Amino acid sequence: MAVFCEASYSVSYIKIEREKGEAVNYEVDDISQIYFEDPDTVKVVWPKVAVDGEFDGYSFVDLGLPSGTLWATYNVGATEPKEFGNYYAWGETEPKDFYWWETYKWCDYEEEERYTQLKYVISDKNGVVDSLMTRLPEDDAATVNWGDSWRMPTSEELYEFQNSCVWKWESRDGVGGKIGKSKYNGKRIFLPSAGYKEYSYIERGDGEARYWSSTRNDSDYGFTAKAFNFYDGRLVIYEDCCMHPSTHDVYIGNSVRAVVNK
Repeated sequence: MAVFCEASYSVSYIKIEREKGEAVNYEVDDISQIYFEDPDTVKVVWPKVAVDGEFDGYSFVDLGLPSGTLWATYNVGATEPKEFGNYYAWGETEPKDFYWWETYKWCDYEEEERYTQLKYVISDKNGVVDSLMTRLPEDDAATVNWGDSWRMPTSEELYEFQNSCVWKWESRDGVGGKIGKSKYNGKRIFLPSAGYKEYSYIERGDGEARYWSSTRNDSDYGFTAKAFNFYDGRLVIYEDCCMHPSTHDVYIGNSVRAVVNK
């Protein structure tokens, strides 16, 4: 059986000495766990992420964030961190085959690119104003699929999450994504590069990810909602290749990473 111990962060590196006197140094920041393995029962854990507990059967990690928000260890629709999970249009709770205005639940598509919004309307140019800026629980993909304890993060919680971790691109077993190490307690979380869905295609699934917030954008008549993106080093249109806030048309199929309160 594999036995492991947590790596200590009080030193800058770990030195491993072999029987023949050879020594190898490893940077501590690159080590998540140390395994002492029986070769007959080797267990590989992928990727190197922390798990602190469960709500309603879904695991979370406590990154020590000031807000106390706990983050799921994998996407809604997935069963482990490296799986992409499902893609959801904003305010919808089920995946589908085609993502466009004509199939968006809260939009009545008309001819010549005209749309009437049916819910979450902030401008009388697009429908009957209801001034709903945050999705309701019945329209929350996390709540509907995982239970009342879980929900989509607000844009403020996404911003806190983004800025409270040190992020590094990692690719393993053909799956790329970002490993985030908490600035508060050193625990790690993994976000796969799932791309997004528009029409019937997964776009940029090898180097980009988009994660919805529960917050509508108030500066474009309500056709977009807030999210955050990340890119790997191969997409040079963003020089820093890092995570950043964004907005997307609400019909787009993005990933959802759920949160729960302490």
